[in-house]
Amino acid sequence: MPRLRLLPAERAERKALWAELNRFVIDNDGWIVSQPDAFPVTAEFLPSSPMPDALEDAGWEVRDAGSAERFLPEPEQVCDLNRNKVHRDQLVPVIIRIFTITYRE
Repeated sequence: MPRLRLLPAERAERKALWAELNRFVIDNDGWIVSQPDAFPVTAEFLPSSPMPDALEDAGWEVRDAGSAERFLPEPEQVCDLNRNKVHRDQLVPVIIRIFTITYRE
């Protein structure tokens, strides 16, 4: 009969694996947008990102789930009323790619 719950050691291993994946994705300009410590993971990357291939090469199962729009900051330089240059971020819409990621057993 299959078990419905993970054993504590399995839970700790899965939590550590999720944290490692999350750190790797964040460090490489991606976003995990699904519930922490749950698999499969939903992640978003810019279209030019090599991350989906890098994750597959590292042994993860990666599936394309489409695309969406995300607002990202874009720096710009403007002048205030006193003609001083001011730097600020403007949010611009960007198309991103969505993937589901899980570990291969």
